[in-house]
Amino acid sequence: MNDGLTSGFGKAPSAAIVLAKAGSVTFPGFSFVGDKDTGLWNPTGNSLAFAVGGIEMMRMNAAGLQVLLGTTTGIVTRIGVTNITPRFQLAGVNGSLSSMGQFAYNVSSGSAPYTLHAKSRNSAVGGHTIVADGDLLGAYSAAGSDGVQFTEAARIEVRVDGAPALNSMPGRLVFCTTPAASVTPVEAMRIDSTGKVTCAVNAAVNGDLAVAANVVVSGALLITSASGSIQFAIGAGVGGVVTQTTNKATLVAITKIVGKITMNAASLAAGAKVFFAMQNFLIQPNSLCVVTIVGGVATPGSYGCRVLEQNGTSVFIELENRTGGALAEAVQIQYWLINGAQD
Repeated sequence: MNDGLTSGFGKAPSAAIVLAKAGSVTFPGFSFVGDKDTGLWNPTGNSLAFAVGGIEMMRMNAAGLQVLLGTTTGIVTRIGVTNITPRFQLAGVNGSLSSMGQFAYNVSSGSAPYTLHAKSRNSAVGGHTIVADGDLLGAYSAAGSDGVQFTEAARIEVRVDGAPALNSMPGRLVFCTTPAASVTPVEAMRIDSTGKVTCAVNAAVNGDLAVAANVVVSGALLITSASGSIQFAIGAGVGGVVTQTTNKATLVAITKIVGKITMNAASLAAGAKVFFAMQNFLIQPNSLCVVTIVGGVATPGSYGCRVLEQNGTSVFIELENRTGGALAEAVQIQYWLINGAQD
């Protein structure tokens, strides 16, 4: 075998064993005639490394049951608060050296590379025990260095979504992101087994959820594929209420993206109009305020309401008595703020 200088067999304790020197990356213990820096060598106890042209290409360690490419020691990353040392690792100093590609060449439309994740509740490898609702079946995690270790920034999970049975495995996708000053990703969005998309409330910005179109939505965003409609559901604690004092022209102040205004019950003459200002510090230069009457009216159609104008952090709302007589009712007006881009 290869000792860097000569080739030959070591002493074997029995006819069934062939021994070689441990070698090195430049002179592997097992190599080839005319290519002595390519072969197998033993860098440490219970490990095996592959050298090509005097460069280590892969290493297998028995202690950690690891297969390493581009690194000689297992790299630790943090999944939430748990340190994980993956069994198979690929490391490099650029995108090409640290990437793994899967390529399919086939005219069939259903033939493509797969990355497979699977779980059984059986403790024996190869055994099958049915999983349960909520079980994690697989995940994709991305981490960044915090200066000391790799810390998880985001994760995509696949979980069981319902009661599984033979030939039935309902599943959901869960998208998690890590908030600032935290190491633990939290759920931001999910797609359940019925195809419904649910976006979680982001409490750090007053319960408002900014979606891709730069529209600010309060609470959860539900997309129902059956009818092709989009529904905006308001999460608990996201909206607010305010009651107008003194008279129907009195300013009201509320800083919520959605809310209900209960107007003062002062009398409004037949055919008369009155307007009041709603001060709301969530109003932006590109905000759209939508209003409608939702209660406090004895006879439907008695009133009309609309937004007159927006000025800074205030919206001016007009109420009109459309009847032929004076009305003294505490009209309830629902409002929504939609904040979007100017262009």
